[in-house]
Amino acid sequence: MNLLLLFFFYAFFASINGTPDSVIVTDGDTIMLRGQVIRLYGIDAPELKQTCITTDDKIINCGDQARKYLQDAIQELPRTTIITCSTVDIDRYRRKVAICQVRISDVMVVVLNEAMVRAGWALDYSRYSGGLYAEAESEARKFKAGLWAFKTFERPEDYRRRAK
Repeated sequence: MNLLLLFFFYAFFASINGTPDSVIVTDGDTIMLRGQVIRLYGIDAPELKQTCITTDDKIINCGDQARKYLQDAIQELPRTTIITCSTVDIDRYRRKVAICQVRISDVMVVVLNEAMVRAGWALDYSRYSGGLYAEAESEARKFKAGLWAFKTFERPEDYRRRAK
């Protein structure tokens, strides 16, 4: 019985590794890595059909732009780069919730979750992150990066609540 419990724990909470070629980006805060759905921990990106209003009053699909930003960032990595996603939780949809990182060099590690917030294409989901990415969000807001460049955008959790 203990062996079965250990296997269950390992299957749900072990790290998942893969190369950029093994990643499919489904939206700005969810990827599939080697066939496993992973929700990026502590961030909230616009939903795929979510729109934002530009400074010249045009309506654009900012949810798709967030997805494209993450997709491009991953596809620009060298093919041999290892992406490591460390599971911290399982959400109500049974997705792994993970912190995903990429080692760029011996001294530089990029956390994809934080990079999305710093680029302005996701928000710090402080209800879950405890403010882990608050500084990155503050910088994005200050430099009007990503979502912060729009005249208006709706917080993704508000959009989901309203869309129900």
